Amino acid sequence: MDTAKARQIATEAIMLVELVGQFQSTFGREYRMRPGSPELAWNLDKQIQGQQVAIAKLLDIDALEHAFTRYGYWWERCDVIDDYITAEIAAESIRLLSACSHFAGNLDGVEWSPAIQVIQRSISGMLPPHCRQMGMDRDVLVEAM
Repeated sequence: MDTAKARQIATEAIMLVELVGQFQSTFGREYRMRPGSPELAWNLDKQIQGQQVAIAKLLDIDALEHAFTRYGYWWERCDVIDDYITAEIAAESIRLLSACSHFAGNLDGVEWSPAIQVIQRSISGMLPPHCRQMGMDRDVLVEAM
């Protein structure tokens, strides 16, 4: 993980916040996707899942394989990620950018940062398992969702 990749994760996280805000303002929190759900709901859900996969693809494989969650498994309670979790992903992405920037400026010859690893695992733990799995396959296009 480097500063440029962390910056991209932060950008993707902000885009996720925007999409989830649009979804929740239209359909409410804890909306359940159904076969009869409006086309807009399905389109936004697809975009939201695509953003989550885009974030997963930027994380180190180790973070995807060893994700941990501080907020439980939201995907067991609702179909679409909510604004609280997306705000936490965005906050963690900023922490990741800060840690990477700090690490890049470290001139002590340290080659590894546990902070960067922990933050990545935290972000990964907020993504649903199917998005983490797709993130591990670096050849799968995000648009394929």
